[in-house]
Amino acid sequence: MKNKNISCPKCKGENVIRKGRQNTKFGFVQLFYCKDCQRKFAGRGLKNKTYGHGVIMNTINYYDIGNTLEESARHINRRFKVNVTKSSVHRWVMEFKNICTYYKFRAMVLKNYGKEIIFGKTFEHRGLAYNFKYHKGKLDILCNSNELSSLREYINRFESGCPIRFFEEDERCSQLMINIKNKRE
Repeated sequence: MKNKNISCPKCKGENVIRKGRQNTKFGFVQLFYCKDCQRKFAGRGLKNKTYGHGVIMNTINYYDIGNTLEESARHINRRFKVNVTKSSVHRWVMEFKNICTYYKFRAMVLKNYGKEIIFGKTFEHRGLAYNFKYHKGKLDILCNSNELSSLREYINRFESGCPIRFFEEDERCSQLMINIKNKRE
């Protein structure tokens, strides 16, 4: 199976296939083989990084929701069983601030909302729990125009409870039986 988005770092050829994986300290890295130059190489998304993209992005997300550098590092260390320092968190935030656009608004949102940036509520229906969360600062930033103000008001109303009409019907979507016929050509 050819990989369309992967090219060989040596010959820039695109005749590349998956060829095993390499275990690392924090998981594994997919290995690829170039059929043109017969070289094997690792498909690393972030070059020269000890930690994978999942750890780095989750760290930046923890920081963006109002945690300090120390708190972000502590959350990540506990969740991923790693040893990230606050200086690593700071370095990642600075390195990726140009693509993480929320960085520009973080100070303003923290000033307006403090630590209560994320609103979360659990609604129960027929013994099932439905978790609802939204980011108050992002909602205000994205819905600041008159065109989207009704969307902001609608989402803010969830703080007082879930609209009952969502649960009035007898059947949920997951319970509906839909007959689909597959036509093969």
